Amino acid sequence: MLIGLPAVFFTTGDKRQVVVATPGPARVLIELLLHFVAAVASWLLWPPVAAVSATMIVAAAIATGLPRLRWLLRGAPP
Repeated sequence: MLIGLPAVFFTTGDKRQVVVATPGPARVLIELLLHFVAAVASWLLWPPVAAVSATMIVAAAIATGLPRLRWLLRGAPP
């Protein structure tokens, strides 16, 4: 699921080949859902030290991707 959703649903102008065209805001929801699942699952399945590390990685991924997320939320103009 973590690989399948982002591999199928693309926003036009985001990737070269679009399998299923998805509006930018919908793509943001998909990505945030996947980040949320990764963070929560790490707390449910791993020791606290690993869960903290995973949560920090998720936070860093969101922080570094903010310009792209803003672009997607604006409707992803080409």
